[in-house]
Order: sequence, then C-alpha cells, then structure tokens
Amino acid sequence: MKKQFLLIFVVMLGISALMNSCATDPCKDKTAAVLCNDKGDLVDKNGTCGCNCDSGYEGTDCKTLTITSLVGEWKLGSSAVLGTESNVRTGKTTITQEGTSVTKVKITNLNQFFACSNGGTLTDVICYANINGEVVLDETAQCGVVFKGKGSKQTDGSWKFVYTAIKDGKTYNCESILSK
Repeated sequence: MKKQFLLIFVVMLGISALMNSCATDPCKDKTAAVLCNDKGDLVDKNGTCGCNCDSGYEGTDCKTLTITSLVGEWKLGSSAVLGTESNVRTGKTTITQEGTSVTKVKITNLNQFFACSNGGTLTDVICYANINGEVVLDETAQCGVVFKGKGSKQTDGSWKFVYTAIKDGKTYNCESILSK
C-alpha cells in the first residue's frame, strides 16, 4: 500500500512539474518601454503581463505620477494619543513637490498638535517624505519632532497617515486623514 501511494505521489509530482514547465510567460513578447512607459518592469500578474512601477509612478501603465495626487491643499483631521490623553484637531495641510523630484514631498502641518515656535511666531511643523507606492515620512527632526510612519492612498482619493511623533522624549501615536 505504501509503495502504491509513493508511486502515485511521484507520478503526480512529475505531471505537475511537466505542466508547470509548459506554462508560458505572459510578458515574453512584450517590452517594458511600451507597456510601462519606461517607468517600470514587466511582471506576471496571475497569468497576465503587468507593470511593477518605479518609485513615484502608479497605474496599470505607470503613466501617472503619484505626486500629482498628493500636491495641493488638504482638509486635515488628525489625532495624537499619549497614554490616555488624546488630542484631536482639524485644519488644513499643504503638500508641495520638493524641487523637481518625483519622489519627494514637503508636508506642512501633518498634525496640528505639533506646532512650534520659530523666532517667537507659532508655525506649522514641516516634514518631508519619499514616495514609493506610499508616502514614507523621512524621520528628520523638524522643530524637535520626529515623524515615523507612512501614508497610503485610500479608494476615495483621500490619504491616511499612520505614524508616531516623538517630541521631548514622548512618543505619540498619531493618525491623519487628508481629504479634498
């Protein structure tokens, strides 16, 4: 009985290997330059040829600059939680492109709780981020605050950021929703 089972198993394994070796590459006769606009690599996506876009690009053909969906003025809903203390704020956030980069942005006022005094004037904290399919905060201290985390585009076009903010040795758990 064991020998029959082992023989059946070996035969099935051989048939499976033969079938997999006959599978065709859906990207075989395609070029990334055409399908992905020279902004990504071709990949097999469940039997269909698709694109894995370079940092800063998105869409089925990598034509869309992710930064275009970020740059502008946003309505802000944010929270900063430390232990049992919760600070909820609303306001506005501005996101601008950093120079000519397609992967770096400057975010002014990601969370209104973390304003700072700059020369006696209360200002919004500015942080920087890199775009790679999502927005990753770069963790450079701004006004004594270090933001660690990321934001992702939601199906409704808004952006949700989940992150920690470290200020004066305290770590706040934060969330910001940016909507138009």
